[in-house]
Amino acid sequence: MPLAQICCRFADVYGDALKSETVETALAAGDEVARPLEASSVEQLQQAEGVHCDDTGLRIEGTLQWVYPASNAWSTHLCVHAKRGEAALRSEASVLKAFCGSAVHDGLASSFKCREGRHGLCHAHRVRAVHGWIEPGSQWATEMQTFLLDR
Repeated sequence: MPLAQICCRFADVYGDALKSETVETALAAGDEVARPLEASSVEQLQQAEGVHCDDTGLRIEGTLQWVYPASNAWSTHLCVHAKRGEAALRSEASVLKAFCGSAVHDGLASSFKCREGRHGLCHAHRVRAVHGWIEPGSQWATEMQTFLLDR
């Protein structure tokens, strides 16, 4: 969120405007406090038996970037990278660069290339793929979708 927008929101909620320097100082202090927590979260995820991972695009200052969440029941880490695919998954910011457990993902080809180990396909992505195969009279795809949705 742009600094000017943060300052306006603060004024809307609290009735007093903030200077952008105040917001920048608060963000820097928050970043300093969060760094050890982030490092702990990354370490926990890299040592986990399994993680769920995916990717999605987002715009940062008008430029398409990619977010790579890696999560389990206890932690979530978001890696933002300028590129989609193998370069991002092998980057310093990625949890997967040093992950050895089972990775459940959407089946993106680079997810299989970036690391050895066990892979699983996300159930929601399987259901969506089968839905795309359903055509009038396609009994197999209809039965497979029913099977997957019952799981």
